[in-house]
Amino acid sequence: MAKLKTEELEVLTNIQNQIRQQTQALGSMTYEQRLIEANIESISNSIQELQAQREAKLTELRTEYGDGTVDLTTGEFFPTEPQE
Repeated sequence: MAKLKTEELEVLTNIQNQIRQQTQALGSMTYEQRLIEANIESISNSIQELQAQREAKLTELRTEYGDGTVDLTTGEFFPTEPQE
């Protein structure tokens, strides 16, 4: 039976170790990617809910004050001039 030289065995072992390390890194990154995707979905859903709340509030304000704009810094309401 033939036996590999020490240098040949070291090269193969080194390559195998690198493959194992790269596979672990890929697995970790894939897991992290899934976590990020879940967080993105959660944040997107939250933004949609906030936008719906904003639209509901704007509808309420239009009913009370009419069409116009609000300065969020001062709270002043500026009615929209009717177009002729």
